Amino acid sequence: MRRQFALLATLLMVAAIPARAQYSIFKPVPHEKMRDLSTDRPDRTESPFTVDAGHVQVEMDGISYSRDRVDANTVVSGWAIAPVNFKIGVTSRFDLQFVSEFITGSRIATPSGNFSEHGVGEMTLRAKLNFWGNDGGTTAFGIMPFVSSSPFAEGRRVQGGVILPLSVALAPSWGLGTMIETDFVAEAGRAGRSVHTVFSVTVGHDFSDRLGMFGELFSESSRGPWVGTADFGTTFAITPNVQIDGGANIGISRAADGINPFLGLSVRF
Repeated sequence: MRRQFALLATLLMVAAIPARAQYSIFKPVPHEKMRDLSTDRPDRTESPFTVDAGHVQVEMDGISYSRDRVDANTVVSGWAIAPVNFKIGVTSRFDLQFVSEFITGSRIATPSGNFSEHGVGEMTLRAKLNFWGNDGGTTAFGIMPFVSSSPFAEGRRVQGGVILPLSVALAPSWGLGTMIETDFVAEAGRAGRSVHTVFSVTVGHDFSDRLGMFGELFSESSRGPWVGTADFGTTFAITPNVQIDGGANIGISRAADGINPFLGLSVRF
């Protein structure tokens, strides 16, 4: 799977390079010509827009926390310290991304006692190619292949998938985003990989050049129980290159976490 991803990422990068590219990772876009900041957070619907060529963008949670009451006697909570998405613009339509959870942990509270564990979380390599809409228009569309692994986990296995994100401009200051994602997931105790299908739709509104909000529905289907959440959040642009956000993902199915509040920061250099 890693070889297949490397081949696909190379083909995408070649396709993203015009015959006479004006800007690239070696010739950055001047700051005065950069597009408005676009992030893949805080909603879980990925964006089809890429980072400007030659620039770096970092998107992260300060801390991510989730809590779910499994039954009357059992509560499961999880956390991750500074999960981060590190992006670099390679061409005007292509970027590479490295996503890491760094340190994660979980805790199960039961009447008979509490059980905890922690360790290095999952690491993911992603590529994004924008087909159209990066520089304007009412729609934008892209493709994002990825591979991931927990490098220090016992019996680690590489898994991956592909994401197809679409963005649509609605009325002034309103926008819609949606994505379809197919994951090939390695499951404990099973040979091969199972297929997970993710679908989400988000609607956002900008109250001003700085303040925005969104509402989202997220769905993940697999051979196990359906996972569904309703997500809400706000964004605030401190500067054209610095944005903070906050919100919560709320479970609407039994298999989803009860609540996952978050605070985040995005910075572009």
